[in-house]
Amino acid sequence: MGVNRLSKLVSEVLGLPANDPHVQMSAGAIQGLCIWYRSSRTVVERMFPELRFTPEVIDGIAGFVADFSLAGMRAVAQDTKVRSQKSEDGSQKTGSQQIGVL
Repeated sequence: MGVNRLSKLVSEVLGLPANDPHVQMSAGAIQGLCIWYRSSRTVVERMFPELRFTPEVIDGIAGFVADFSLAGMRAVAQDTKVRSQKSEDGSQKTGSQQIGVL
């Protein structure tokens, strides 16, 4: 899946424009999970020596990444809505705002 396509899907889930930092960071997190499972196979095999990358296992990993990512994006979307409602009250920054990304 291309970066633009992933960003568009993430944008739709979050209800934010594709160039919003929340979208960009969420898309990057999803890409990171996919890249980790693909390029860190040796590490995965050491962590889970009984694991064999059969088509069924790969489908299971893909399902996990999708479920985990959707749950994370829903949390980000909810947090973004709450913060936008409280932005005028001087509330403390949380999450990615603390590191100066958002």
